[in-house]
Amino acid sequence: MQQKKIEEFSFLYLCGEDDRNLLLGKVSMSFEDFDRLTYLANHFGLQEYAAELWNRYGRTFHDQYELLGALSSGADCDAILRSVMDPDQDKNEEKKDDWENKQSQDMDAEQQVSAHALTFDKEVEMHEKWISDFCTNAPTLESRKFLQMMDRELCSVV
Repeated sequence: MQQKKIEEFSFLYLCGEDDRNLLLGKVSMSFEDFDRLTYLANHFGLQEYAAELWNRYGRTFHDQYELLGALSSGADCDAILRSVMDPDQDKNEEKKDDWENKQSQDMDAEQQVSAHALTFDKEVEMHEKWISDFCTNAPTLESRKFLQMMDRELCSVV
């Protein structure tokens, strides 16, 4: 059996029912679900399966990842949304560049560091919640204990 199939079986075994239904295509997967599930697969060492998820769903959520990347770089939210919704996005590039130049002049280095630290802290908090929820929603006591062995800090046996 291929490694990614073993990892897929393992992940499906450890998932709660809602996540299993998403992964099996019984329920439509949102971008947020995709982001969370690929993060969790990687976190628990299932890199082959995480890559398989990317291969299966990555194209579907390409625009959302582009948008997130632009937002995290400090770009203008309105211009980005217009460019995603408007196929003639090149027209908006000049406005975006102008805004980014003004933004970088307005915000000093200390503010930028503080903003990035706050964003990082929120992201870490969100990832910890994903892990904790995943462990809590594992279908059996045995699977919750197994997940706790993998991540003692965030997984508790309930």
